[in-house]
Amino acid sequence: MACREAVQVEEKRKHPRKTCLISVECSIKDSIFTNYIYNISSAGIFIETTEPFEEGQRVALKILAPYNLTKANHIIGEVVRVEPDGIAVRFKKESPEQEEMICLLVENI
Repeated sequence: MACREAVQVEEKRKHPRKTCLISVECSIKDSIFTNYIYNISSAGIFIETTEPFEEGQRVALKILAPYNLTKANHIIGEVVRVEPDGIAVRFKKESPEQEEMICLLVENI
């Protein structure tokens, strides 16, 4: 039996992810859930959760910036993928100021 060498495949993403553990408050309609962000990029986040979310749902996010614990970042996102252990949310960059805030948040993690 021949041994195969493990081939490491380099992940090629347009927006590289950063692993983190940041508290996030998710609001959908009249429900509010507090969960944790597992990874983040300038395009979006993966939130660990078992709450019932659906693809296409609009989510209001309140992220406490780890570099400034007195300031919360309010960002709108859309659920783009639902997995058994969480959801992938793409940021809706509604203004240049919001895009700058997201970049600052990601850079300081």
